[in-house]
Amino acid sequence: MDSKSSKSSSFLLAAARLATETDRADAAERQVADLLAQIRLLHQDKLQLRAELAKSHQELQLWKVQLDLAQKEILRAQTVVDHVDRARADAEERAHRYRQRVRELVEERSVQVAMDEGRRRGFEEGLEAGRRSQIRYPMPVYPVPKPRLTPRPPSRRETASQSVPVPPAPISAPTPVALAPQRPITDPEPQRSPSPEEIHSPRPVADQPIRPIPVHNGVEVVHDTFDVPPDNFIPVIREGEGGIALPPPHEWTEKRQSDRYSGSITTSSLTRSRIFFPFPFSLFCSPIKNPKYPLTPILSSITI
Repeated sequence: MDSKSSKSSSFLLAAARLATETDRADAAERQVADLLAQIRLLHQDKLQLRAELAKSHQELQLWKVQLDLAQKEILRAQTVVDHVDRARADAEERAHRYRQRVRELVEERSVQVAMDEGRRRGFEEGLEAGRRSQIRYPMPVYPVPKPRLTPRPPSRRETASQSVPVPPAPISAPTPVALAPQRPITDPEPQRSPSPEEIHSPRPVADQPIRPIPVHNGVEVVHDTFDVPPDNFIPVIREGEGGIALPPPHEWTEKRQSDRYSGSITTSSLTRSRIFFPFPFSLFCSPIKNPKYPLTPILSSITI
């Protein structure tokens, strides 16, 4: 009986212990399942975090590219701003120079206009005063005197070379200049002295031998001597002559020693004479129709 009771008690103890171990095994299995679920969740979170990290890396690369582009745009914009700033400074400097130049030109133009106006008014006042003070009378005509010719004895060479006679060339004197009295003044042209006629030598015949033509068998032209005037020389009107007595232009210079004793006759020596330029009193006796060039009549009348 004792053995049966001991067996039953041991059986009960074993059953209790089995139940306890079974409960413990069930609890352990439940804990393992929970742990597996947690591990699965953690793995999913890990994968999700990796995906988010890769996405973040991609976004970071994109932001870096955009940052580089933005920096390049900023540098380009800064370059454009610097260029525009330099252009603005240059434009302001040029505008300042142009304004200053325009101001100077306006001042010069004003001074020139004032000087022209003063000259015009002075000329008009002087012309009016001269018109009131002069007496109206027709301008006389002064004939031009012929040049005085003095013969010179021929030399031996000239006497020997007179085998071929040469007809003397005619010497033409300038015609007298006549001015029309009391005519309205327009833009006058400067007076021109008549050009001398050219001296033509006879052409040799083809069948005759060509011989030297003597050029020293003419007469020498004698002119009045004039002193070289100073730089500030001003011609005056002499009483009784009615004009300004001026010598020819070539008489204003000193004659060279070789020219004084040369007996050759040139075309310029045929027209040397003393010419009287009448003073244009008709300018003061007739009204000016077109005072566009007020100083032209006076200057053209005294031109040598």
